[in-house]
Amino acid sequence: MSRLERNGRICSFTLILLLIFLLGPSVYGDQLKVCQNGCEFSSIAAAVAEAYPGDTVYIQADTYEETITLDKGVSLVGGEGGEVVLKPDLKGRPVITVFPSDEIASITGLTVSGAAGEADNREKGVFSDGIALRGDAKLELTDLIVVGNEGCGIRALDASRAEISSSSISNNGRGCCFFNESSGVIYDSRVSGNGIFLEDFAAVAITDSTISNHNQIGLRLSGFSRVKIQGSKIGTSETGVLLTDGSALEMSDSRVADAGDGIRVEDDGGVEIIGSKFSDCTSAIEARNNGGISVVRTRIVSNDHGLSLFDNAELSLREPRIAYNDIGIRA
Repeated sequence: MSRLERNGRICSFTLILLLIFLLGPSVYGDQLKVCQNGCEFSSIAAAVAEAYPGDTVYIQADTYEETITLDKGVSLVGGEGGEVVLKPDLKGRPVITVFPSDEIASITGLTVSGAAGEADNREKGVFSDGIALRGDAKLELTDLIVVGNEGCGIRALDASRAEISSSSISNNGRGCCFFNESSGVIYDSRVSGNGIFLEDFAAVAITDSTISNHNQIGLRLSGFSRVKIQGSKIGTSETGVLLTDGSALEMSDSRVADAGDGIRVEDDGGVEIIGSKFSDCTSAIEARNNGGISVVRTRIVSNDHGLSLFDNAELSLREPRIAYNDIGIRA
């Protein structure tokens, strides 16, 4: 390469850096601030209405009573100076509704609470949820507390996708609801007191999370939905995981404890369990009505019943440890 060509490339690179510096706010998005007094915006909805895709709305610590619609790729960031609590000002609707956009929307550091009242429109799936995703919307949620909403804490519909990390979803009518071919990721989070529900070909991956303290079902799959669980804990519920209608579960390096049925699979559902542990359950793993179970390198110890099979259920075992149960395998 000649000196002239080399100098030309250096000049071009310097020009690019200069343009990034000069155009930085428009390239990376503007920052809008919300607080009750002294900011450009006193409400989150007003800031979102003025924002462009890629902009970030920073929210100062306070309690805001609003119903928010995100129909463009805007980031909501709370927690400046303390806790940001968002409650609805309308009954029967989600606190935040997210619609599709070219940019991925995100929400960080908020507490979403208090959605209540009769559903505004059941036919269109408008309920008193904490956060609802519609269409093929995509949303990233980080460091959230979603608590005390009468509907679902988070509801994903219509092939939408929710990616949830480092969050707590507790004591809602239902915790996370994935319907209509929607999908999700739950990472490093806790779902307690309300359960996770999947229907109609929904798919979710759960990693390094805890699903516990549910009165009835921790994780409910139906309608050919699918879940992959890794490195997680499930328990303290009537049924840890229930699968029906051809649904499928893959579980690895996880623990199920303190449940009536740890995992129960029915109606052509299928379960594959690798390198996990089941303990202190009435029935650790149960299959009925053509349900299928594959268990590999898994410990099933100190349960009333280790494995229970009924009505044409199928079981495959490889290198298990089944010990200290009242009944190891019941068929």
